[in-house]
Amino acid sequence: MDYTINDSERYVPALMGNDKEALPIAFNLRYLTVKDQDEMEYYEVVSVKGSRVNMKTNWADTFRRGVVSIENLKVNGKEIKTAEEYMVIRGSKKLTSLMQDVALRIKEASEIDEKN
Repeated sequence: MDYTINDSERYVPALMGNDKEALPIAFNLRYLTVKDQDEMEYYEVVSVKGSRVNMKTNWADTFRRGVVSIENLKVNGKEIKTAEEYMVIRGSKKLTSLMQDVALRIKEASEIDEKN
């Protein structure tokens, strides 16, 4: 088989009107490797009146692995350009929601379907 796979994209989340801003926050992403994908997901066994297995994704880890750089974001006058700088911002529900949206985009974009 010969696969053609995109490695990256510039993603502007539409969440909370970000995409409508004059200078929207943009995330330059790299898609995750097979190893990254395996390490960001984990399984949890739940045993309450029977057993079941839940698959969980570590969204913060997915964000850290997939965000190459960030554009158009300042917090308290300081430019935020990396995933690590983003992850230590305190107290913003909007920025937490954006992180989760970006992480979901990374996860979904990294899952290549056989037809595509």
